[in-house]
Amino acid sequence: MKIKSLYLVLDAYIRMHKAGIILISVLFLLSGFVSFLYGLPAEAVLYFWLLWLVTCGLSGCYDFYKFRNRYNALQQAISQPETFEQVLPHPGNIIEEQYQHILQSQAEARRKLASEQEQKQQEVLDYYTMWVHQIKTPIAAMNLMLQINDGPDYNRLRASLFKIEQYADMVLQYIRSDSKDLVISQCRLDEVVRQAIHKYAAMFIDKKIGLQYEPVECKVLTDEKWLQFVVEQILSNALKYTKEGTISIQTDLSGPYLIIEDTGIGIEPEDLQRIFENGYTGNNGRIQKRASGIGLYLCRKIMTRLGHKIEIESKPDYGTKVKLYLGSIDLKIE
Repeated sequence: MKIKSLYLVLDAYIRMHKAGIILISVLFLLSGFVSFLYGLPAEAVLYFWLLWLVTCGLSGCYDFYKFRNRYNALQQAISQPETFEQVLPHPGNIIEEQYQHILQSQAEARRKLASEQEQKQQEVLDYYTMWVHQIKTPIAAMNLMLQINDGPDYNRLRASLFKIEQYADMVLQYIRSDSKDLVISQCRLDEVVRQAIHKYAAMFIDKKIGLQYEPVECKVLTDEKWLQFVVEQILSNALKYTKEGTISIQTDLSGPYLIIEDTGIGIEPEDLQRIFENGYTGNNGRIQKRASGIGLYLCRKIMTRLGHKIEIESKPDYGTKVKLYLGSIDLKIE
C-alpha cells in the first residue's frame, strides 16, 4: 500500500515538473554536443556530466521529499474537512498563499452561515416547543369543562379534543426526535402496552372495536417513553382505519416481537414501499383525509435510534399487521 502511494506521489511530482525535467535533459544533451564540437577531452565531459547528475539528483530528491510531505499534509487536510486549516502545509509561494487565503475565507463564511442556520433552527424549535406546552393549558381546561358539563355532544367533543391533544404531542415528539433524550433501561413490555391501551380505551369503546391482548411477562432493553410513543402511534393508526372488527396485540418472545394487527382498510401495495417517508400519506390516507404522513416516519426514526426495527404487512380490505422487533444493539443501560 505504501509503495502504491509512493508511486502515485512520484507520478504526480513528475507530471508537475515535466517541463523542468525536459529542459534539464535538453541542456544535458546540448552540453555533450557542444563538447563534441570543440573537441573537449572525453574525461572532462564525463566528469562534468557526473557532477551535473549528482547535483540534479540530490536537488531533485530534496525537492521530491518536500513535495511528498506537502502532499501528505494535503491528504490529511482532505480527511479532516472540519479542521483542515490546522493541518494545511505552509505555502511554498505567493500563489499557494493566495489559494489558502481563499480556502480560509470560504471556511469562515461557511462556519458563519452554519452558525446562523443553527441559531434560526433553534429559535424555531424553541417556539414550537413553547407553543405545544402553551396549547396544553387550554386543552386541559376544555377537558375539565367537558367533564363538568356532560351534554349531548360530549362524546363527539371529547373525541375531537383528544385528537387535538394527540396532534400537539406529535409535534412535540417530532421536535425532540433528533435530541439525545434517551434513557435506556430494562422495561416491562406489558406495562408499555397497557398504558397505550388505557390512553385509547375511550376510542375502543366509542368505535366498538374489540381488543385481543394476552399479557406476557417480558422485559426489553429500550427507552420506555419513546417506545410507548411508537406503540401509541401504531395503535392510533389501527383505530383510525378500522371501522369494525378487532385489534389484536401479541408478544413473540423469540425476538422479542410486539405484533399489532387490525382488521381495517389496509394499505395499497404501491404505498407499502413509501409509508415511512416524511409527509407521505398514501392513497387511503388521502381518501380518509386523516393522515399527516408524520406518524410512521417518526416511528421508524425512533425505532432506528433505539436499535429496534419496524415492519408492516398489509392487504387492502383485510387489515394491517405491524411487527416491532425489540431486540437491541449497541445500547447501554443507564
